[in-house]
Amino acid sequence: MQSVLLGDLSPLDEKIKSYRHLFPKSTSQTYISVLQYVYKILEKKYPNEYIYKNTFLNERLLIEKCSPNSVIFSEFRIGKSIADLAQFNGISKVFEIKTELDSPSRLQGQLTNYKQVFNQVYLIIPESKLDLYKDFDSEIGLITFNQNYPKLERFKNQRESITFPFPCATQLMEVLHTQEYKNIVSEYFTQMPDMNSFNQFKICTKLLDQIPRDKLNQLFIKQIKLRDPKCPLSKHAYKELNQISLALKFKPRDKNLLVSNLKQTLKY
Repeated sequence: MQSVLLGDLSPLDEKIKSYRHLFPKSTSQTYISVLQYVYKILEKKYPNEYIYKNTFLNERLLIEKCSPNSVIFSEFRIGKSIADLAQFNGISKVFEIKTELDSPSRLQGQLTNYKQVFNQVYLIIPESKLDLYKDFDSEIGLITFNQNYPKLERFKNQRESITFPFPCATQLMEVLHTQEYKNIVSEYFTQMPDMNSFNQFKICTKLLDQIPRDKLNQLFIKQIKLRDPKCPLSKHAYKELNQISLALKFKPRDKNLLVSNLKQTLKY
């Protein structure tokens, strides 16, 4: 999509040209109409990870995001793991997605990392895979997805996540940027200790470990929410592009430019 954002539609031209005979005439006039048509087909018959993430974002997280203080991230890094979606409001939540084609081989390591950082951890799986995952980790929440159900009913909570003990300071240091952990130290201890670029990580790790866990959790969430890119997410207009806009950290002008380019008439 970066090339499309810059006005280069040739990657789409090549793919659309090969399959245009399969598209109804009414949907083959502009790039955006073709993309919306393909999205509907994938959503109904071949849901992949993008469809899972985008649908959950549209039908659950955006609807629940009633507070202006709620912040959502895509592909949120936690140490060596990357969470599919993360939400920060009064508490922190992480959502890991496993599709029909995924295996649980790396899942235990991911969940271990998530439980040391987030207040609640959820696994999103196809309804058909419930038996495979339901006994995997009884502490995490389970949400099933079935594309054949009506909208707003496709995701069902099978089990709620427990609220995990407050975060591990060492693990938080793998998430926080340098200025963020320095901000936490400065806010809690009111002043910064003597340190330099060589020893600041070690010193701040020790200091974070001295902060009461409930307070550390609050300070952590506060810092992460300051990362909010103010990404333009819509519950209605061009909602097929919400996930990619979030993943690429689009500003409103980026989303508008992308839609404008995709509204162009096909060249053939």
